[in-house]
Formats: sequence, structure tokens, C-alpha cells
Amino acid sequence: MDPVAQQTWNVRKLSAADLEDCYLLSTEAGWNQTRSDWLFIIENSDAYGVEDKKGQVIATSVAFSLKETRWIAMVLVASDWRGRGLAGVLLKALGLGEPGGSPDYLDATKFGAPLYERRGFAGVGTIFRYQGEGRGPSPESDMIGAALKISENEDLAALVEGWEKEASVAVWCPKVLDYLVSVAPEHCLAFNKENDRAAIWVRPGRLAWEIGPLIASDTESAQRILDACLASLEGPVVIDVHGHETAFLRILEERGFSPVREFERMCCGIELSAEESGMTRYATAGPDFG
Repeated sequence: MDPVAQQTWNVRKLSAADLEDCYLLSTEAGWNQTRSDWLFIIENSDAYGVEDKKGQVIATSVAFSLKETRWIAMVLVASDWRGRGLAGVLLKALGLGEPGGSPDYLDATKFGAPLYERRGFAGVGTIFRYQGEGRGPSPESDMIGAALKISENEDLAALVEGWEKEASVAVWCPKVLDYLVSVAPEHCLAFNKENDRAAIWVRPGRLAWEIGPLIASDTESAQRILDACLASLEGPVVIDVHGHETAFLRILEERGFSPVREFERMCCGIELSAEESGMTRYATAGPDFG
């Protein structure tokens, strides 16, 4: 028998006490999560880790439970422990592929996709990560001023939640959207007009601002809310966009953004079909939040 398969690993639920170990794992991998992100993830998801004999967390995986599905994220293994089957052990701990279970979704890198395929996942789309720069305030940005801060209007926040639910059956965890507003209240914006509806969320990352999700009634509204957001930011910015939104990708390129990474959106189980609605989901909340 494979000695890896015979290995007994100490798999357990993560807690706030593991925050620093988790942050070191994502930092070693070059990911964008902050300590604040990790604390939110640990406290609001089914979060599992494997610890070594010294009690240090050396691998993680988490699942956010939604109404009809789950979002799988933060599948990380310390570099010195890779190649020993730890990712598979943690995916098993999450109960992937159990009969009668909800479909599971995730965004995989090209290196991770084969691992998930072996566990019943199949590709259902492509996500492109684009990187650029925030523009900062300018006379031109003042022309955009119709955008409202989600954090300053409870009615708008409730309306935005309704839009988000319209955008797709496999929606974000509501707590995720609240968290994003809490960490970047000045930058999470929305329009609410009859033919001009859009909302955008942002968070400060370890390496760059991370825009997403972004939902809008049409591409023009998506462009306007993007411009309003970029005018509020300075420094590096990343955004993960659905590959079929080619017009929006061109808008990003016109603003100096360029592709830096590609993910495969994958599903294990029967994929849920998006309902017809007046809102389109242009950008995701990233591989960690869906």
C-alpha cells in the first residue's frame, strides 16, 4: 500500500488560534489574503486544517455553505509538505461528493484542476484575473458622482442583496458581502436608477486591492461603477472576471489592466442553472469567496 495512504494525519477544525499559521500558508503561496480575511473565513465557514507533530497548521481547506450549494476555498499545503496527499485528505474532511449532497463549486488554478478532476469536479467556465492600478481622485472622476456608498444606506444595502440574489442561483454567502463592506466602506458602491443598476465590492489585500463581486444591469452600468470604484482607489488592483464577458474585459484593457492569471470554475455534482434576471455577474469575489 502507498505509504502516504497509510499515514494518519491530525485533521481538525480551525480556530482563531490558528490565524497566524493560516496567514503564513497563504503568504508563502503568494496569495492576497490578510489576517482579517483569514479570521473572517475561520469564523464563518467549515474550516479544517492538518497539523504537524508540533501543532502547527500545515494545510487548510474551507467550505462556505450557501442556500443550494457550497463554495470550496483556501486549499493550501505548506511547501515542505506537498506531494503527500494532504489536499485530498482535507477535501475528504469537507465531505466532497457525498451522495445527495449539494453541488460544490470552486475556482482552480491549472495546477490544482487535475486534483479536483480526480475527485469528481468538472470545468464549467473560465475566470481571468486582471491587474491594474487605481486612478485616485481626479476632475474626471467627479463626473461619476452618482455612486452611493452601500455602508451609508440600509435601504440600498437591502436592495443590493436582492440584486445579488437575482444574479445567479449559486450566490455568495451574505456574510461575505457584509464583511467586504465592513473592511472597505468607502469603496463598496452602488447605482440605483431604473435603467442603471450596479454594485461593486472591494477589499484591501495583502498585495493589492481586490475588486469583486461586481453585478450590473448591463455592460455600460458595469463600466460606470468600475470607474467610480477605481477613482476611489490608489495602488495595485486585481479583479477576477468571467471569461465570457468579453466586452467588459476590453473595458479593463482600455484602462490599463492586463491578464495575470487564469482559473477554471469547477463543479462537483449537478450544476445549478442561473435564473434569468435583470442583473449580470461580471466579476467574482475571488477564489476565496466565490
